[in-house]
Amino acid sequence: MKSAILTAQTPQAALAERARMPFMPKAGSPRGQSSASSTSPGHATTAPRVGITDDDHPLAPWLNWLDQRLRLALGVTRGLVGDESIRDSYRGLYITPNEVDRLLAQPAGQPLFAGLGAAAVPVGPLPAAFDRLATAIGLTPFDIAAVLLAVAPELDLRYERLYAFLQDDVSRKRPSVDLALNLLCGSTEEKLRMRARFLPSAPLLRYGLLQLLPESGQTAVPFAIHIIKPDTQVVAALLGETSIDARLGACARVHATTPAADAGLAQQHWGLPMAALVQAARLAVAGEVPLRCHFHGPDALALQALADTLGVASQQAVLHLDLAQLKQLAQAQAPHERIFSAMLGAALRHAWLHGAIVCFDNVDVLYAADSAMELCALLDHLSYPATVCLLTGTEARNFGGGTDTGMLSLSVPAPTRASRQHAWHAELGRHSLSVDAAATLAARFQLNSSQTRDAVRAVASQLRLKPMATTAAQDLDGLLFAAARLQTRHVFAGLAQLIEPRHSWADLILPADTLAQLHEITSRFLHQDQVLGEWGFASKLGYGTGTTVLFAGPSGTGKTMAAEVLAHALGLDLYRIDLAAVVSKYIGETEKNLDRLFTAAAQANAVLFFDEADALFGKRTEVKDSHDRYANLEISYLLQKMEQYQGIAILASNLRQNLDDAFVRRLAFIVHFPFPDEVQRRRIWNGVWPSGMCLADDVNMDELAQELKLSGGNIKNVALAAAFLAAQDGTNVTRHHIRCAAEREFQKLGRSNSMSMPVS
Repeated sequence: MKSAILTAQTPQAALAERARMPFMPKAGSPRGQSSASSTSPGHATTAPRVGITDDDHPLAPWLNWLDQRLRLALGVTRGLVGDESIRDSYRGLYITPNEVDRLLAQPAGQPLFAGLGAAAVPVGPLPAAFDRLATAIGLTPFDIAAVLLAVAPELDLRYERLYAFLQDDVSRKRPSVDLALNLLCGSTEEKLRMRARFLPSAPLLRYGLLQLLPESGQTAVPFAIHIIKPDTQVVAALLGETSIDARLGACARVHATTPAADAGLAQQHWGLPMAALVQAARLAVAGEVPLRCHFHGPDALALQALADTLGVASQQAVLHLDLAQLKQLAQAQAPHERIFSAMLGAALRHAWLHGAIVCFDNVDVLYAADSAMELCALLDHLSYPATVCLLTGTEARNFGGGTDTGMLSLSVPAPTRASRQHAWHAELGRHSLSVDAAATLAARFQLNSSQTRDAVRAVASQLRLKPMATTAAQDLDGLLFAAARLQTRHVFAGLAQLIEPRHSWADLILPADTLAQLHEITSRFLHQDQVLGEWGFASKLGYGTGTTVLFAGPSGTGKTMAAEVLAHALGLDLYRIDLAAVVSKYIGETEKNLDRLFTAAAQANAVLFFDEADALFGKRTEVKDSHDRYANLEISYLLQKMEQYQGIAILASNLRQNLDDAFVRRLAFIVHFPFPDEVQRRRIWNGVWPSGMCLADDVNMDELAQELKLSGGNIKNVALAAAFLAAQDGTNVTRHHIRCAAEREFQKLGRSNSMSMPVS
């Protein structure tokens, strides 16, 4: 291969070229230049010491050292092959007999530039970021010199030509393993020993500072001629750049420790031994025992905020890497396992370079069936010497994996009412919205931090469409409640039917005691945080603290309407449970469906309404065969889920006596819905007609209440059917229309019409 054209360049020209670079250290004194030009090939070791520039950049002494090393190597090369061979334009394309003799005379394994002696690297400090990295992973002076050798062409392209000349090949512009060993080693023993510093298990490659790449177009090449390529993070650190690696930008963010960013974190209550945790983090930052901790709990944003709190306490920035996004990003490329592992390494290098905490969020995604390789990569990286390494997820996990990670697992409980109120207050304040509803929203909805943030953002976006001056406080509260409900509606897909509550307390026509019980149900739900949490009943009782209600009474007596009124009064969604989707003839499927149902209910902050639940909540039967035994297991499992549920679950049954006693003991309320008496029926008839409905003079509400002994649901059906008959006749609703409609309703009930015929 043709040699580099640098053979015709004088030392003075090379120094002048270097002086034109705005960043590079300057050349030595004129006396040094003249000495360099007069150095004979046979006395290369006496080459002058390149002068140190007055540039204050930490790389200056290292680049001066590298230039001196290359100059000495050039002198050795001239002494070995002679000036005539160096000036040969076809050098490298053929081998002369003299060169064969020289190669045979050279001891095996001896560095090509053995005459240079040992490489005495500079003693001065490197850029602070790289110095932190070198200390964290234990780089030796040889390792640092190898990194500088590989980084030099990234700083100044003249090094490409120098390397090509020394490697006798113009196409090999980047240093190889062999060139690094020849330049940095002074003896055969040292060269063989330092070869191990380029193995995959050594820090340079294990922690991703360097990569060994085969030459372009070649597959199987000797180890010695692999190209040494530096990682972009290493180059940026040596140049003093502090921005986050572009490769991490899509799935990473940095929480910097600033007073503005940290003001809200100090006010949060985590329910953890924070003092001990902060002390452990500070000791890890100081270089003592590393801290590896897994925070798990239902609130993802709270877990990330907890990691940020540790960063505040230890005065370190926190790099968050979203493993879910990283997995998705890596799987779109090939080979995705290698890309995923490379990004984990880039995150840890960022932490080392910038003195930051690294936090891997959403670790649960790696426990899916298709993520075995990614999980192994994470477990391997957890053994890296990071000072503080955190993980967040929803569930407790085992991080053994055959490695000693020393993982500390801490459960972060679900947000309390106080923490939920703080989250609402913070998000509303961030968007300059009134915080008056924060306490009410915290009491009604058990949203996590992420859902709270999204709800407030949605409302803020809606309010941009109209001036704030036209938005009343009541309208703002309505928007916030609606946005909060929307956060969890998706979890019930396929399990239940959403019912939009349209009725209020004024629509309920029930006995006074029944109404009083319904008000007690709303009061219990609103004060459950205070009684169960602040007063400690939850820890005293353990289970059975939810608001579980039985609505018992004949069909059409107002059970569904009462459920709507409760949901409307509390501002919650109401879901009617589809029993056909829950109960399965296949063994074990009913339990799975019930588990999904109650898990969704816990996330959705909803009122569950099991309408006509007699089939599911019937008395447990005597075990006569295997089907009876599994049916009883299903009911027992349901009892367990009901005891654990903290929301409102309403069970509607036409017959109270059909319920098992075990259910009755676990019910907080049993509300009886009696058949309406004449007074109640009169109120129902008066309230069933819309305001725009016109009635004929012969329609008498007292007569209807007395003669038509129907429940509220049946009365509604009669009124609607009568309205359609009147529309057909083109008249107002008359007594005749009502009697005809009642006739059809009694036919459905299997009863005779009790309404008298009109007097002719």
